[in-house]
Amino acid sequence: MKTNIIGDIETFGIEYLILEAAPILPYGHCRIWLMGNFLGDIEDTIFLTSTCSSLEGLIVYREKYMLDRHYFSLSKQERFELFDSGETKDYGFLYIEGYDAFCKYVYYRQNFFYFLWKLNPQLKEKDDSQDFPQELCSAEISLPIYEEVVGKFRKVLNDFLDVPRLPNL
Repeated sequence: MKTNIIGDIETFGIEYLILEAAPILPYGHCRIWLMGNFLGDIEDTIFLTSTCSSLEGLIVYREKYMLDRHYFSLSKQERFELFDSGETKDYGFLYIEGYDAFCKYVYYRQNFFYFLWKLNPQLKEKDDSQDFPQELCSAEISLPIYEEVVGKFRKVLNDFLDVPRLPNL
């Protein structure tokens, strides 16, 4: 599979492939790269606009993801476990197809998004999870970099939608 990447996989990037045969909406494959680790299953076929809209939602609603002061002193592992327990406000994101193999959380603080994610424990037993990161992953991405990459992804999808296509026969 020959994919395209917007951004940088060592910082923040979006790897995708648009399937040309898809009717109307851009349908394809996608995963997110955060500081050299990926989030998402590139083999899943998904609506790319859903991924893009979810990523844009973090920008628009970032105040909702502000980290409560009570959690400043916790380690990444402790934060992940607390968020995963459901005993806090909801820090979850990407509740869409293609990303359900992971337990994933994000919070916002001082112009940065902080991501915490881990393979869903129920999937660790499956053979197809062997290429997925098994440990807790974390990344911090500045708001300007995040906005730039997500904006470019939206432009790619919009440009795809603007090109006239022959109907599938």
